[in-house]
This record gives sequence, structure tokens and C-alpha cells, in this order.
Amino acid sequence: MASGMWPVVNVQADAVGKDRYYENTFRDFNANVVNDFVEKGEDAYKITEEFTTKLKQHAEIMLQDVMAHEKDVISSGFSVYTGVAGVALVFLFASRRFSGENKQIAKTFIKLAHSNPHRSRVNFLNGNSGVLILNALINDNTEATDLLNQRLEEMYKLVKSPNSEMPNELLYGRAGFLYSLLFMKMNNFSVNFSDSHVKAVIEIMIDQGRSLACREKCKAPLKFKWHDKNYFGAAHGTAGILYLLLQARDYVSEEDLKQYIKPTIDELLESRFKSGNVLSSEGSTTDRLVQWCHGAPGVVQLFCLAYEIFGDRRYLSASVLCGEVVWRRGLLRKGCGLCHGTAGNAYTFITLYQMFKNHPDEFSEEEAAKYLYRACVFANWCFEFNDHRESCPDRFYSLFEGLSGTIYFLIDLLQPMQAAFPGYTVQSLGASVLVCRLLVIVGTLAVLTCCSRGEARTIFNYDVALLRAFAGGGGAGNYLENGAILESYEVCESRACRAAARSLLESLNMSADPCTDFYEFACGGWISKHPVPATESHFNHFNEAEDRLQRQLKGILEVDENPEEPLPVRQAKGLYATCLNTEAAEAEALSPLLEELAALGGWPMAMQAEAWDEAAFSWQAAVTRLLAQWSIAPLFVLYVFTDKMDSSRNTLTLDQPALTLARRMLLEPAAYRPQHAALLAWVSGAALEVGRAAGLSLDPARVTEQAQQVVLFETELARITTPAEGRRDGFRTYNPRTLAELQAWTAAVRPVRPDSEVRWLDVLRGMLAGTGVLVDPAERVVVRELDYVQKLVLLVDQTPRRVLANYIWWRLVRALSGDLTDAMRQLAFQFDRALIGTLEDSPRWKDCVQRASSLLGFAVGYEYVARHFDDAAKQSAVALVRDLRASFAVDMAAVDWMDSDTRDAALHKAEAMTEFIGYPDWYANASALEQHYRGVTVGRSHFRNMMAVRGYLVRQSLVKLRRPVDRAEWLTGPAVVNAYYNPGANSIIFPAGILQPPFFSRGRVEALNYGSVGVVIGHEITHGFDDMGRQSDAQGNLAQWWSAATLETYLRKAQCIVQQYDAYRVPELDGVLGAAATVNGVTTQGENIADSGGLRLAYKAYQRYLRRAGPEPRLVGLEEFTPEQLFFLGFATMWCESSTKESLLHEVLTDPHAPHRFRVQGSLANSRDFSTAWGCPTGPSRAGAGGGAQCHIW
Repeated sequence: MASGMWPVVNVQADAVGKDRYYENTFRDFNANVVNDFVEKGEDAYKITEEFTTKLKQHAEIMLQDVMAHEKDVISSGFSVYTGVAGVALVFLFASRRFSGENKQIAKTFIKLAHSNPHRSRVNFLNGNSGVLILNALINDNTEATDLLNQRLEEMYKLVKSPNSEMPNELLYGRAGFLYSLLFMKMNNFSVNFSDSHVKAVIEIMIDQGRSLACREKCKAPLKFKWHDKNYFGAAHGTAGILYLLLQARDYVSEEDLKQYIKPTIDELLESRFKSGNVLSSEGSTTDRLVQWCHGAPGVVQLFCLAYEIFGDRRYLSASVLCGEVVWRRGLLRKGCGLCHGTAGNAYTFITLYQMFKNHPDEFSEEEAAKYLYRACVFANWCFEFNDHRESCPDRFYSLFEGLSGTIYFLIDLLQPMQAAFPGYTVQSLGASVLVCRLLVIVGTLAVLTCCSRGEARTIFNYDVALLRAFAGGGGAGNYLENGAILESYEVCESRACRAAARSLLESLNMSADPCTDFYEFACGGWISKHPVPATESHFNHFNEAEDRLQRQLKGILEVDENPEEPLPVRQAKGLYATCLNTEAAEAEALSPLLEELAALGGWPMAMQAEAWDEAAFSWQAAVTRLLAQWSIAPLFVLYVFTDKMDSSRNTLTLDQPALTLARRMLLEPAAYRPQHAALLAWVSGAALEVGRAAGLSLDPARVTEQAQQVVLFETELARITTPAEGRRDGFRTYNPRTLAELQAWTAAVRPVRPDSEVRWLDVLRGMLAGTGVLVDPAERVVVRELDYVQKLVLLVDQTPRRVLANYIWWRLVRALSGDLTDAMRQLAFQFDRALIGTLEDSPRWKDCVQRASSLLGFAVGYEYVARHFDDAAKQSAVALVRDLRASFAVDMAAVDWMDSDTRDAALHKAEAMTEFIGYPDWYANASALEQHYRGVTVGRSHFRNMMAVRGYLVRQSLVKLRRPVDRAEWLTGPAVVNAYYNPGANSIIFPAGILQPPFFSRGRVEALNYGSVGVVIGHEITHGFDDMGRQSDAQGNLAQWWSAATLETYLRKAQCIVQQYDAYRVPELDGVLGAAATVNGVTTQGENIADSGGLRLAYKAYQRYLRRAGPEPRLVGLEEFTPEQLFFLGFATMWCESSTKESLLHEVLTDPHAPHRFRVQGSLANSRDFSTAWGCPTGPSRAGAGGGAQCHIW
């Protein structure tokens, strides 16, 4: 151990279940901290000279130890796996690095192995082929080669026989023989074996795997067993077989690769523990084995190679998770061998290092260096082999169980880019082969590079900019200074690029300083040209996209019904048509509403004083009716949703209701007089209209008095609710009770009036009537606000029944105002005018499109997808989502402020996220759409259509109480301009509506796509780890999966975000929200964390894209902006917004998002990448944040 190193391990087993490995207390790689293992060279990281010397010294000492125990070696058998042949292989390997005498020792050992053949075994590691191959390789004579040819034919017959009992696994079966064939091909053996022999072995392996999968009706198209057990690992299982098949992919048909091998690998992805470790066998429930033969160390090679071949970034994420598992749990107590020892586990890091190094276009040198460093850490551990071994392997000096495996690994680490797991990864052990490639650049000049065993070495190299300058050509630009070329770039001339350039040029305010106010720089021009339309309260690119979407839906809904269309599509058109028919609505007047009100005694304030019968009124019956028929919740919300502690089942949830005005507005009437006056006018005006419709002439003063009581009641309701700041703790709001327990809790306040106590069982049975769902007092309900329930009973007890009735029926009228007469709609508009500043009512057609798409969203979306969203757009979006998810996994693995257990759980959660992109797969089947809306009825009355469809949707939700959670269920239709994270399912949702311009467009530079929709995707991924999302685990269950120390660090980082946004001034609201109005940092923290994290994640993914695809062109008229700068312009311009003062006030008081200006300023203030791209010393101004340190979580 180097002087001054930290302790290697804690030698005490620290917990139950950790009996197989030592706790890894090594410090992980940090590029900013000097270590004893790797250092930065001129162009790349490399192993230090000191540690290279130690590798050689320890390998040579161990070789001498093996020689000193020759008798023990001889007694261990003949095989490569644990016998003499494996030791011979090690000495052959050593002869390539050290003295030639090792070759002679290898000859001695292989002769001993060859004298004890096992003819019935044909594989490389445990059979005769490995011994014969090494004999031929070591002795390099005609006699050895002839013997190999003779025996190969015998072995081939055994392998090819479908009737033999030979398994297909690696250690004893056909995969091991396939390795032998590939090894001979790689090492240019002169044997009588053609490609047809290799293909024949592969075909029988696939045929047998296919047959077993078919017999056992497996989801995976291939299945293999060893001793009647389905293993998943490298030695005896699926991973080893698939890895060999992928290495032999030149001999595998494209059909077999795509239809059988890849889907089986995909199924293997599902056979993992939450840590990322792979199950040892089917049905295994204990995450114990982290070793090459069973577990992540033997599967990582498969995932990495699968990523190389198929490009599916799920394999990249899985590979990274394997690396984290091994880093944490790979220092095994059994010793340092290859099969179940530390040396074998270290090949995990070598494999990841090679993959990262082979993709310099995608991964940085630092990201690759982390794995080289980790391999060196494990090597350092192996130096003290005897100190870290609690049980002695049976074959102490063997290759796969003991010291020879350690030696092989240490020698391999000297040239890590050529390293390969012996007997598993096919490699060349012959002389170095020099392969030269001619890389043609810009069609005129060339660079000659030579590769020796996989490492590139440039012989002739020219500056790329210089080459481009010499080559010339259109579409290129070069900056010259004193005759020197400073940079070169292409200019994108496509239609999409030109449109993007025009949009940006209109948006920018070039007179603003991007380092001081980037929002003004990016959006100043747009805001000056886009005042808020009269029908809107604010206007931004989301509104533009929504307007375009609504016009597309309008075009769909106004086309005449076609009998060939699915019934729900025709019903959506019918719903839209009746909504547009204002003449019919005016003729119908308010009669349907009056019928609904009369059913439960009428609306007192819209009746003559003496006409209302208080004794006949049941406020609970009224509330039940509104919940069951309309999904309107005047006093409490009661619904069916995923159980937050058991995401596999649905449960009843009880919560406080939403309010008409912001809670603060209700509780501070003096500060918000205009809003209170508007609400009072709406309530009283609506009552007068209803009275007129009933033929009554009501006293306006009396109606106004009752309206004031309604507003006062809602004020008291607001007072007993919990503010948003207090509802961010999921554990506080999770209070499961039986109905009997809830009833006892309700009764505990002892109301004066008997009917003030909510009869929960009666309410539920009333809601569930007609659904077939039965409940009793033992039914479970999750109560989100226990105190609210008791306070509600007391409030109801103290409230006159007339006031209670007026408020309940007002909530119905309020919700339905937009679906009634023009006079009722105008009353609602006047309220909106005061609340959010709209000057004109929206066109009727827009309201009707909204009704159809919100109530029958999947039917409307069905046609929208067919007409306006193609499969290519979906696949592009899927690729972008996968790209960001893989980047998140790589970045999460490098987070240094989390302990390893918490980081692994976070990685597992990130990988376990399910994706809903574009539209449901079942759209391919029109009958599935009809089944989805089975039971919906649409007639000729708009009001009755609203009543029928809303009631149907409520019943469809309630019947889920007796059904398990459907994790494949889409929660929204595709025609939506938004994106979501669902914490209860740990899923991200990107409907087709958000995957459209201006957020996403194929054909323009990817900088803008990554900067806009890429940030949206990153934002939703990060929501899984914001202050509320972090409280649920990979399955969506509330869980304390954070260690105390890591949680403390997280909360401190989150508080930085809170304080940052608390300090952002909103000068437009000064005097309204106090002397100096600010953003609410507490209620917006979840979105702010997701904004900053999403921006960073998208930028890192874009950087990887650039390394992968090469530099991007620039935009016409914006040539001075680099692709990196365009990324940040794409991000900022997405949030350009004009807003009314009223809307801004409402947003600050109620919206969990910060105003758009601060979403940009706050995220960029926390972005080091922005400061680098734009040359800003400390990021943009934090607008009153006091110039504090940048806040970073993700």
C-alpha cells in the first residue's frame, strides 16, 4: 500500500447480508484530487508509473509463488478453469510481458494437462478443447495442430448432436465450445474448421433455446437451463450464452439477432434486483451474489457489447449500474480469483473503461478514468491476497479460483484497452497485428492512423480546421486573424433551420448583456412583439403550441362523422357539435340545471325565501351527488388513486378541496378587494340568473347578502385548510384509516348537530351506487389531512344550513357556468377578467375543443396522432428520452455527496422509470379505443352530454378500487401540450402534443431540440428526485430510502434553492404582495430543482451527442453563436412570456412553478455550463439573490 493511503477496508462484517464481501471504504475517483493510481497525461488518463511498477512487481512475486507450489498446481486437475491448463495460460500470458522463461514454464504445465484429457467435455474452460488449443498455441508445432484437428472433429459431433444431453452454457456446454472456435479464428489457427461449423453450433444453440422457451411459454424468446434450473449469470446461464452469441454475431443471421437474441437480453434487463445486480437464477429473491459466475460482474460484458451493437441506451444504464454494484460489494471475502473473487470482479471496471474510451464522442476522459481508477483500487486490494481471504479456495493457485486469476488480471491491467476476461471474452494471444486505416477527411486530404491491438495512434495528423480551409466548399465559414484559422463551421440551410433562425432573430434583444440578464437577451425582442392577446391572461410558446394544437383538433372535430370511424371518435365530434350549438343551449336555457338543483331541494339564494325547506335538505346527500355525478368537491375530495405505500393497489383517498380564490386572497380580503368583489358579483349574478330562469324576481340586496355569506364560508374553509407550504411531506399526508376508524375520528369532536358528523360509509355507498363495488366499515381510506376532517365537522356544525346549501350548490353552478347560457358564461368571464386580466372571452370553438379533448381525450387523440404525429417523430422522441436517461445514470453514478447505498437506490429508481411517449401502443387497434369508452353515451343536449360523460368518467375511476394498478395505463390523452412525472408509478409521460415545434423539430440543429424538449425531458426525470419525488422509491412507494447523512446534505442543498428563489423580486407586484414582492421559494422548490437538474442533464446529453455525431452547423444570421450557446438560447426562448399583472399575481400565489423569467434566471444562475459557454464569470445575475454560491443538487 502506498504511503499516506487511506485504509483499504473495514474488516468487520457491518450488517447481516454482507457476509460475502468487505465494505469498500476506498474514496471514489475525483478528477480534482490527486491519487496514487491514475493521472492525467497529455491527452488522456493513464496508470501512474509508480503503480505500474507495483503491478509488475506483484505479478512477478505471485508467479514465483505459483512455481514454488508446483505440486499443488498439478494436483488441481487438467482444466483451464481450475487446473494445470489455466496456470499454463497464465505463464503464456506472462511471457508476453515479462521474461521468455515463462513460455517454457507454460510448456511444462500444458504438457501435464495434455496428458490427462477429459474427452467427454468439449468446452474451453472445463473441457478438452481448451487444453488442446493452448497446447497448440504454446508449442506452435505441426504435431500439436494435427492433434487438435483430429479431436475437434470428435468434439464437433458431440456438440452438434441434438440428442446429446450437453447443456448450452459456458462452463460445460456448447457456449464453451463456441468460445473455442472463435478463439481459434481470432488467433489464426490452421484448423480444418470453416464458417459453416461455427454457424451450425450457433443454430443448434438458438434452436434449443427457442424450443425450451416455447415449451415453457416464456416471455423471452430464448431460454436455457443447466441441471434443470434457469440460471442468468455468465458461467451457467443466459448471460454467458448470449455474450458468446453476440461475439459470434458475424455468423448469426440478422433475424436471429433481432427476433431472438436482443429480446432475450431485454428480458434479462427485467431480471435484476433494485441494486442493478442480476438474479442468479429464475425465482431468486436474495441479492447476495456479486461475482463473475452469478451476478453483475459476469453480465456487464453482455450489456456493454449489446450497447455497442444495438445502441439501446438501456444497456448503457444497466452497465453503469453493474459497475456501481461491483464497486460497493465487489471486494469478496472468498479471495481474489476470477470466478468468485475480487480479480474477476475488477474486470467489470476494465470493461466499462474500454466502452467509455471507445466512445470519446460520448464520454469524457474523466468519466472513463473513473473505471480505470476503480480497477486499480481492486488491484491494490489483490496485492494483499492472503490478508483479505476468509475461506481458502479448493484450488488456491488456479486461474478461476485462486492466485493465477489474480496474476492474469494484474498483467492485463498493464494494458487496459487490450484486457479481456480469459475464457469469456475472445481475444488474440498471438503477435500484435498492425492494422492501418485511411480516414478521408472532407474528400481531399487524409489522416493515416495505425491501431495496435485496439489502441489508436496518429501517425500523420492535421488540424481539422486547416483541412476544412484547404478543402473549401460551400456552407462553411472560417474566421481568420493574422492569417491563422481560428475556427471553422458549417451553416445549416434546411427549411427547419431557417425557420428556427428566423424565430430566434425575432426573439433576441442583442442590446442586453447575456451575462447580466439572459432572459432579456433571449426574450426581449419576442416580448416586445407579442403583447398579451385580449383573450389570454399570459402568452408564451406553450400558448402558441396549444393554439396550433386546438386548431388542428378543430379541423378534426368539424369533419362530418364517418360510419367507418371508431364510435368514440364520432362521439367526440358529437360532443363538440352540441357544445358549438349555442342556439340550442339558449333555447334550453337553464332548465337542466334547475332540474339538477331541484333534485335535492334547490338553491336557496335562487329561490323565494320561504320556498326552501331546510328540514328536507341533506348537505351530505348534496355533496355525494356532486362527487358521484360531476366530480365536483365542495367540502372534501374523495377519489380512488394509487396507494402511496403500495403502488400495486388502488385505494380510497380523502383530501381537502380546492378553492375559488387563492388561499391568501381569501384570508386577506382587505389586500385583495378587487378579487373579492369579483367573486361576490359572480355568486350573486349567477343566483339572479338562475332565479330568472325559474320565473322569479328576486331581491338583489337579499341575494347579495347571501352571496357574501357564501364568500365568508369559503374564507373559513380556507382557514382550516393546510397551505401548500405544509403539504410537501408525503409521510405527513399519508394517514391510512378504516372507515370505522375515520368515523370515530370524525365523531371525536362531538358536534352539536347530529347531521354535522360526516357519515362516511353512506357517502361512499352513495358514490359507488351502480358500480357493483361494495364497501363496509373495514374499507381502507388514506386521509391526507386528518386535522382538516375534524375542523370541517366543527365548521359545518357552526354554519347555518341555508349558507351550507348555498355554498354547495354554488360550487355546482361555478363548475358548469361555461356549459350554460351566454349570460352565465359572461358572469364567469367577468370574474376571470378581475382575477387574471383577460379582456375578452375566448372563442366558443376553443372552449368546445377543450371540452371534447378533456372528456374524450383518447378518442380525440386517436385522430390527432393519425393526422399530425408520425412514427418517425415518436421514435426520435424515444431516442432522445433514452439518451437523457442514460446520461442521468452516468451522471448519478458520479454524484459524490451521496453514500453508496443511497446512490445505488437512486440509480435503480432512475433506471426503473417507465416511459409513456407520444401515444398508447393500443392505438394500433381501433377496437381497443371502443373498449376504452364502452358505456359512453352522447346525445343532442350539451348539458346532458356533460352530465353523462362526467358521470361515466367518475364511475370508471371508482371501479378501479377493486382492480390492481395498471402500470401500463396512460393517464392522459396524447393531444396535450405538457409533460408529467407520476411519482406513484415512477413514470415519465411525454404526450405527442409536446413533441412538436417549437419544442421539438426534426431537421433543425439538435442544440435547439436538446435545449427545449431535452430540458423538458430532463426536468421530468429530475422530478423523481426533487424534494417530493425523492420520498418515493423505484416502485413509486413512499419509503425512507435515503441515509440520514445523505438526506441531511440533500435538504441543505434544497434549502439553497429555496433561499435563492425566495430572493427573486417580482417588482410588478410590489405593494400587492408586501412592500417587496418575491417568488415563493418553498412552494416552487420542486419545480426549481427539476428546472436546474433538467437543464444540466440535457446539456450533458447534448455534449455526448456532439462527441458522438460531431460538431453541429450554425444558423443563418446567427453564425456568431456556437452550438453550445444555441442550446441555452433554445432553453431560454422556450420560456419567453408576456403576462398581465393580474395573472402574474395569481401565478405567484397558486402556481408551483416560478414565473418564467425566474425559471430561466434561476436555472442559469446555477449552471456552470452556461457560464462556460457564454464566457460569464459567475453566471447571470441572480436578481436580488445576494450573489451567493450556485445551488447544485443534480
